[in-house]
Amino acid sequence: MFYVNRDVLIPRQETEELVELILNELDSDRKKINIIVSNPPYVKESEKRILDSRVVEYEPSNAIFVSDDNYLIFYEAISDFALKNLAKRGKLYVEIFFVL
Repeated sequence: MFYVNRDVLIPRQETEELVELILNELDSDRKKINIIVSNPPYVKESEKRILDSRVVEYEPSNAIFVSDDNYLIFYEAISDFALKNLAKRGKLYVEIFFVL
């Protein structure tokens, strides 16, 4: 089963069309999920200065940056969702940002 949050930011038309196709195929009776993959906003606003200028200029800022005050907000929501909805041996994959 593939689950997509209807409130997710979809910056490209082709992505939006794919998500709509997937949503139209879903059953209303959702079972446990085997895999969750997410690329939530994870770069703190204060870290904006270390990113390549092309990222800052061309990517939607709300798809990349998160408040310094509550930068784990999306990971907390995703982990809560995963705890309730992942199958017993389900997997959770998220992208993270690490400054060397």
